Amino acid sequence: MLDRPPKKPIARRRVALRLVLAAGLVAYSALVGLAAALACSVKVTGLPLLAIVYVPVWLYVTLLSWPGPRVFLLGPAVFGVSSVVPVYVLNPFL
Repeated sequence: MLDRPPKKPIARRRVALRLVLAAGLVAYSALVGLAAALACSVKVTGLPLLAIVYVPVWLYVTLLSWPGPRVFLLGPAVFGVSSVVPVYVLNPFL
């Protein structure tokens, strides 16, 4: 018998690409959230300014790859936590 080619290798590559994009989106959300927290510790307008930078890139990457609803909501959640927690750690009397 002839060997069969693997089933749907392109679909597996798409899933792997989506996982890489999802991991990159979460890492990007955490880094921008940390930068927003540090900017907000200096001046209060740092958080809204970096949120304005974060949202269009997040929407572009999410709509381009559509990693799923969990990752769609995980990015802003990671951004929110990583931007608020360091502010309270650095400024405990707020």
